[in-house]
Amino acid sequence: MRFHRSMALALGVALAPGAAHAGPHRGELAVLNLFGPMSLLGLSGLLAQHATRAAAEAGYAVTGPDAAEAKVGREALKKLAECDLKPACLAANASALGGGRLLAGALVRGPDHYAVRLVLVDLATGAAVASGQRQVLIASRQLDAQFDAMLPDLLAGKSLAPTRLALTSPQKHVRVSLDDRPLGELPLTIEVSPGRHELRVEKPAFVSTDRFVDVAAGTTTALALPLTLLPHHVDPDAAAAGPIDAGCASDGGCEP
Repeated sequence: MRFHRSMALALGVALAPGAAHAGPHRGELAVLNLFGPMSLLGLSGLLAQHATRAAAEAGYAVTGPDAAEAKVGREALKKLAECDLKPACLAANASALGGGRLLAGALVRGPDHYAVRLVLVDLATGAAVASGQRQVLIASRQLDAQFDAMLPDLLAGKSLAPTRLALTSPQKHVRVSLDDRPLGELPLTIEVSPGRHELRVEKPAFVSTDRFVDVAAGTTTALALPLTLLPHHVDPDAAAAGPIDAGCASDGGCEP
């Protein structure tokens, strides 16, 4: 991933000596900019304010991005950007920061979703203390809220479980769209942002179905999506015994 100093999300700021913490003191926390494309610069700056407040409220003595960059140097920052958030790599290239913990992350934008990844690393051991990721539908305008929801547990050292939908159907070759985005054929399991989503399920010869589903953060919601056969139609995947006549039922079965 290409690194750019100002393209990243500042997850914290340096606190003045003796600054009071809202919560219990958790030790030193060095925070890197969130790696991502320059096109997300403005959004990254907005989220930075949220993360800075959360780190202070969690009780950390925070070394922010500018101070961290000055300590590790430009070349080390380039190597950090290439770590792809692997904890051991981050710790090795951030050794100039000393002990404590390191918070790093990445923000990217897809065709219709933002993807946020965060990792909290123990600099002494190179191990991940906690990590989390979240996909947020761009049209929902919920990125800041979903980002805020990630921070308390992550800063407390609790990894965030992904939020997923596991979709199945008793019929074969059923196709599904999520929030107007075609996903392909069922069955499938996908990661989604928490909240309400719209599903559209369809297959030739069946009644297309639209429904809403609410997905809680950090859970996998399993959902079966059966379809109803249109009157006087046959499932194209079923073995057809002969042409449909007027005595055939809507489910494809015929009276003798």
